[in-house]
Amino acid sequence: MKEERQQLQKIPKIKNSMANPQKKIKFFILSAISLVLILYVAFQSRNLIIGPQIKITNLRNGQTINSGLIEIKGSAKNIAYIYLNDNKIFIDNQGNFSEKFVAPEGYFIIKLSANDKFGKSQVKLIQLIGKRSGSTSTSPV
Repeated sequence: MKEERQQLQKIPKIKNSMANPQKKIKFFILSAISLVLILYVAFQSRNLIIGPQIKITNLRNGQTINSGLIEIKGSAKNIAYIYLNDNKIFIDNQGNFSEKFVAPEGYFIIKLSANDKFGKSQVKLIQLIGKRSGSTSTSPV
C-alpha cells in the first residue's frame, strides 16, 4: 500500500485551468466575441447565399396589353448589373427600376436578367400579348 501511495505522489497532478476565476472570465469573453463574430459573418453572407432578386410590380405573366409604348416597373436586390432584353438598365438608390419600351403586337417575351458581384444570376421571363389599341378581339368560329 505504501508503495502505491508513493507511486501516486510521483505522478504530476493535472491542474484545472478553469479553477482560476480570471481564466473563466477570459474564456467567457473570448467565447462571446467568437460567437458574435461568427453570427456577423453568417448574417453578412446571406446576400451571397440568396443571390440577386428581381420583382416586377406592374406586369404579370400572360397579361394582354395595348401594343405601343409601355413601361415596366419593379425592384431588384443584391445586384451589380440588371438587363432588360439584354440592354443594361439602371436602378435608383432603393433598388427600383422603371423602363419604357415599345411593345409589339402579338405574343412576345420580356427578359429581365440580373447578376450579382459573386457571379450568380437570375432571369425573369414575362410572356405578354400585345394588341392594337382600339381593336376588338375576335374569336375563331
